[in-house]
Amino acid sequence: MEARLDQMEERTQELEEQIKEKEGEARAGLEDTLDALRQQRSTAESKLEELKHKGGEAWDQAKTEMDEAVSNLKSSYENLKERLQGS
Repeated sequence: MEARLDQMEERTQELEEQIKEKEGEARAGLEDTLDALRQQRSTAESKLEELKHKGGEAWDQAKTEMDEAVSNLKSSYENLKERLQGS
């Protein structure tokens, strides 16, 4: 899980560099979306930390939440990437 989050951060940094090349309203909108993506990553990191400290049944629940958080993060990344390519 940690490796997946690290990989998403690398990809996010690549998008951030591309966003810096944009201007005006397009850039502002993309930056807002990037901020939301970073917030989702932070949430996923928090869930990962929780997961590390859980056991048994609680671990199963935390893992499900972590999988969902990572899935949401990937989806948001893909949406931002598509918006960036379309701008």
